[in-house]
Amino acid sequence: MSLFMETTQIETTRTVAELQQVLGKYGATKILMDFVGVQVDGISFMYPWDDGREIPFKLPCRWREIETILRQSHRRPKYGDTFEAWARRVAWRQILRWVQAQMALVETNMVKVQEVFLPYVITKTRETFYEVAQKTNFQLDFKK
Repeated sequence: MSLFMETTQIETTRTVAELQQVLGKYGATKILMDFVGVQVDGISFMYPWDDGREIPFKLPCRWREIETILRQSHRRPKYGDTFEAWARRVAWRQILRWVQAQMALVETNMVKVQEVFLPYVITKTRETFYEVAQKTNFQLDFKK
């Protein structure tokens, strides 16, 4: 069984540019790339809320999990790649396709952008909402 987008040859730089275009098309502002060395490791962006505030979001690229799967599959990288380059390409392409699918739901008014990206809201601690929830084993206090 192959991974979704496993055979992509599209460079991460092109995919990240496409992702920025999609986010921008749907109203994201201040789109930033998070780097580790020379590699894009995530994308952060602001999105307007109904009251005029802008809410920060961060989409991480957890390519190492894909690299592990690719290595365990006993397949070898093609195109003169390393496993890391291959995994990064696949991970970013998967993120792009996921965002495109979510925006299709936004276009039909089935969801709001803020609703889709809620787990990726950046909190005061610079962690995502999901990361904060995970730390508390999802024991969040929603009582007033």
